[in-house]
Amino acid sequence: MGDLVANDVSVVLPSAAVLYPPIPLIIAAPDLHFGDGSKTYPTHGIPLPPISAFGLKKALGRFFIEQPANGYLYVFDPDYYTIRIFQGNGGTISGATFVGDALATHVHDLRVIGGVTADEALGVLASGPTLGKLAATNRVIAGADQATKGGVVPVSAGTPAGTITGTVTIVAGPLGELGHVAVAAVVLRVMVFGE
Repeated sequence: MGDLVANDVSVVLPSAAVLYPPIPLIIAAPDLHFGDGSKTYPTHGIPLPPISAFGLKKALGRFFIEQPANGYLYVFDPDYYTIRIFQGNGGTISGATFVGDALATHVHDLRVIGGVTADEALGVLASGPTLGKLAATNRVIAGADQATKGGVVPVSAGTPAGTITGTVTIVAGPLGELGHVAVAAVVLRVMVFGE
């Protein structure tokens, strides 16, 4: 997946959206279309096509972006001639701790199913002590099957008790620039001034 390039940005500029006031100034109000999820956000932002695509002939004076309501901030960067995209960078939560008591120790029962004809002898080796059987193969009884096949009986460890002390503080952070990720389809309404 490659980065977006200037040729991936489409400028829709109807002739009625270009004004030529009596002074040597051109005002244009095009829509910029870019992104379809197949290319990624480049370093320094979305590159723009030449100023002629905006109806300008000599120079770009100002570039204004009407922000869409999609949760991102779009900024024109004149140094790189790109559109930079910023997003919320989150924040930090600090100042609170959980103070609680350790859970009480607990025990488990071992269920042994009665009334079965044993294929293998089962017993306890005193020198271990080891719970085992005479046959050399191991056997595992899944915990979920303990009610019908025997095994360790589950028991709740209890609910931890305690309190949160201190004040929870959420510290806002600055916006972060979009990473090197796929760019979804965006249409930006812009206004440019120039010659």
